[in-house]
Amino acid sequence: MDHHHALEVEQHYQNLLKVITSLNLLCRQGISLRGHRDEEGNVYQLLLLRTSDCPDLTKWLQNKCYMSHDIINELVSLMAREVTVQLLAEIRQSRFFAIIADETRDISGIEQMSFCVRHIDGDFNVNEHFLGFHSLVDTTSESIFNILSDVMTRMSLDVKKLRGQAYDGASNMSGSISGVAKRLNDVTDDAAVFIHCYAHRLNLVLQDVCKNVQHVHDAQELVKDLYNFINLAPKRLVSFKTLKSELSPSDGAKQLRPLAQLGLPSVHGHTQLF
Repeated sequence: MDHHHALEVEQHYQNLLKVITSLNLLCRQGISLRGHRDEEGNVYQLLLLRTSDCPDLTKWLQNKCYMSHDIINELVSLMAREVTVQLLAEIRQSRFFAIIADETRDISGIEQMSFCVRHIDGDFNVNEHFLGFHSLVDTTSESIFNILSDVMTRMSLDVKKLRGQAYDGASNMSGSISGVAKRLNDVTDDAAVFIHCYAHRLNLVLQDVCKNVQHVHDAQELVKDLYNFINLAPKRLVSFKTLKSELSPSDGAKQLRPLAQLGLPSVHGHTQLF
């Protein structure tokens, strides 16, 4: 009886391990877990595929053991927490670190802030880790400063080791009187050097170029007009795709997209499609 129970426990352990490894794969590859129905979700379908090599998994799926939404969410949260713990342990071993933060609204309209840490390891390799999104009540410098301080405290990151901070150029972040950068510098005795994010700066420069250089502005307008001319008529869109596949077979997977207001690289990327 004890031997049978031990075998059953081991079997359940192995099946649960397969659920966890399947979740790990899907999360690692950034693949959604669920479909319109649970049986159509990627988790269930991947485990169903694995039943060909592990027949014992079939009964497990039929009984839906450890397959509820709450349990799946908890398993994913535990894996995310373990990854975060390992990254933080690596960061704490560094003598100094820097932070990168940016706030934006998600598709549901909720204001949130991304938080990244940049540090140098023992082999002098530069590492940059994304450590999560954090909801914001508002976007005032005081509110964002309090969120950053709270995040670093909960992650046991010593603010006295902070040597750099990078944000966009908005006044609430970079203001010299009460901006987030100034508030953190007051805490670190001016040790945390503020850097205006180079990606934001480049974007602003390119937008200015597109507005003030007539040739670039005309090129943008031409690409917009071409996009509207082709995309708004189904027949012209089909003809365009057919012609493009004949002239450039290797670019067949590229789709025609609206021109975003991102400056010169956007124009270059779109003109390659024509």
